[in-house]
Amino acid sequence: MPNNVNSNKLIETTIHVKYVENKIAYIEYYDYPLDQGALIAAQVQKCFTNEKQKFYLNQIYKNQSKWNNAKTLKELKSNLSEITKSMGLEEKDFNNCVKKQRI
Repeated sequence: MPNNVNSNKLIETTIHVKYVENKIAYIEYYDYPLDQGALIAAQVQKCFTNEKQKFYLNQIYKNQSKWNNAKTLKELKSNLSEITKSMGLEEKDFNNCVKKQRI
């Protein structure tokens, strides 16, 4: 698991408990994709409701070494599609999502 994932979880949990749950602050996420794989993953995230987006992010971080090590763009999309399929996003909807979303 990439180091930033562990750090982000600790920081997010601490901030969430101390500030968000007490309605002192809220958390707003922005996408900053550094490569084609991250861009596609960010595009797909927008196809889910806010509640499902958090689960999706957890899944792609948890499985990052599996889906992001693809040799081709087609393989990368297929790998991400497998994750989203388990969340109810069929391949056709996945492909439409990648085409329509802008970051």
